[in-house]
Amino acid sequence: MRIEKTVEVNGKPLRVVARLKGRNGNEHTYSVRVWDKHYFRDQVVVVDGPSTDEAVNMAVAGFLGTGRSSTVKKQQVKVGQEYLCKIGRNDVKVVAVSVPAMGSITLKTVGTGKTVKIADPARLKPVPGGHAATRDEGAHVAAPAAETPTTTKTAKGRHTREEGAPQAKKKRASLMDAAAKVVAEAEQADLPMSTTKMVEVAMSKGYWTPAKGGKTPGNTLYSMILRDMQKHGGDAKFRRAEEHFGRGRFFLNR
Repeated sequence: MRIEKTVEVNGKPLRVVARLKGRNGNEHTYSVRVWDKHYFRDQVVVVDGPSTDEAVNMAVAGFLGTGRSSTVKKQQVKVGQEYLCKIGRNDVKVVAVSVPAMGSITLKTVGTGKTVKIADPARLKPVPGGHAATRDEGAHVAAPAAETPTTTKTAKGRHTREEGAPQAKKKRASLMDAAAKVVAEAEQADLPMSTTKMVEVAMSKGYWTPAKGGKTPGNTLYSMILRDMQKHGGDAKFRRAEEHFGRGRFFLNR
């Protein structure tokens, strides 16, 4: 059983899709996805009785944070602090390594030192009595590198800051970064977007130019997105749109 509806909360419309996954006696388990424009969250909700409306309300409350007071917001995440991170079915102790204003949070697991990136800070919970990690605990937080003067290289191999010295060649933007910028700037009516459309817009706006010999950049971008999704899972740069939007279309994974 699948139910799709729009719920308005404080003037904000949220799109909700709920599916009944199973039942155990009087307990009914629902898989619920809640959308806010380009961002979505999947939740598993258990309710007493076959009440889809109750499952939707619980999922919306969780999405808005009103039902998840034990989680933390991104601005509360501190570098070097310990947290419990939901990975699969387990809560894994991690240390925050990098918390950029935009983009994924970088973490290291305590003990194994494995790097983990998450886009949703709600996956983190405070550790009772948590503290900054040490080297002995297996998670090392690198100190910011000291700034060094920018230098350029002259034809004779000498480094100088003299005016008029040759400047370093500007790095060419990657196709994935250009596509992400296009989707981030797109109107909601233009989403989800195909890779061919992403390339067309990126080229028209000057975000990316093809290298010599690149004849099918749309196909190349499609393959790059799929590899990124296979490697990073839920923390990939893009996410695939549902089938009713059409095949080969993507949203930005925020």
